[in-house]
Amino acid sequence: MHEDAPLRDGDNAMNEIDDEAGTGAYLGKDPKWLRQQRWLDGGPPFVKVGRAVRYRRVDVDRWLEANTVRPSGTAA
Repeated sequence: MHEDAPLRDGDNAMNEIDDEAGTGAYLGKDPKWLRQQRWLDGGPPFVKVGRAVRYRRVDVDRWLEANTVRPSGTAA
């Protein structure tokens, strides 16, 4: 995680939050891509903390799973 900013429970991955830089690194994308996706109403869900944008790791992982493309003829 880019920032050591868990919501609670320390190592509980369900509560990890990250900023654009950390989430971009996790996804292999430039943080600018995340900003563009927010503007286009796309990309992973995010949380506003004041003016700061944060991403919960669990939401990013769910978004990745929902956007996973599997070849035809393979089991899910």
